[in-house]
Amino acid sequence: MAIISKWIDKIAQYMNVRIRSLQLSIVERSSAILSYFAFTLIMLFIGFAILLFLGFGVAEVFTALVDSRIGGFFLTVASYVLIMLIVFLFRKSILKGFASIFIKILTNDDDEDEGGEKEELI
Repeated sequence: MAIISKWIDKIAQYMNVRIRSLQLSIVERSSAILSYFAFTLIMLFIGFAILLFLGFGVAEVFTALVDSRIGGFFLTVASYVLIMLIVFLFRKSILKGFASIFIKILTNDDDEDEGGEKEELI
């Protein structure tokens, strides 16, 4: 009976280690995803601020060109609409790019690659 008891203890210990390993893997992947989202939100905020002030600058340039403040701002809005249309036309390739990034994050393998170094996500 001592042998069976040892085997049961070893199996229980093995299962405990596997469960802990799974928990750590879930925590690692969740933290990678959340950190990526936090980074993306920060970059979106900074990008929005840059676009806002860049828009003011472009509006002033257009104002000087057309000698009308309203005309300058309307030309700026028209350029933003043109950029939005271009992004809309290329939305499938942009979405595929983001999807591949999320898939890479979610399926990041814990094993090392052939070079002996872990692959970096970002």
